Amino acid sequence: SASEWREQPGLHEKLLHPDDRDRVLPALERAAGGAPVTLDYRLLARDGRATWVREDPAIVRDHKGEPLYVQTFLRDIGELKRAEDRREEVQAAERDATAESAERQARLDLLRRAGNDRVASVEMDAALTRVSELVVADFADWCVIDVVDEGNELHRVAAARAELTSQNG
Repeated sequence: SASEWREQPGLHEKLLHPDDRDRVLPALERAAGGAPVTLDYRLLARDGRATWVREDPAIVRDHKGEPLYVQTFLRDIGELKRAEDRREEVQAAERDATAESAERQARLDLLRRAGNDRVASVEMDAALTRVSELVVADFADWCVIDVVDEGNELHRVAAARAELTSQNG
């Protein structure tokens, strides 16, 4: 209540969130010296939860311009902070979705190129060798293509690997 603020001069500092203390107290001292300041920080409510506030202090001066006192307006900006947090979450989800979409598009492009190479080639082994090279170029460090023939025997028809660069130069 207003009376608690008047009767307890150290109440503000007592209610100031510990994580905001080092930033807020020096800024309020600058404001008391006449510097214009608007601060967003947390105060601790009676139940211990943190409440975001925006403080706009102003020095009230007499007719000679001498400071009389600091008048402070505190506004609850919790809803604004929650909206900002939600916006950041949505933006992060959008970035993730964009990255996932790009990855899927890259995979579809790989399949398209592999299909085009297969259709354009008369020789199956040459086409599969080209597909393994495409996979290594765009997708993996290794690609091995094995084919099971009509007799249920496994035959390696293509293999490719990325050129490994030396860590020592």
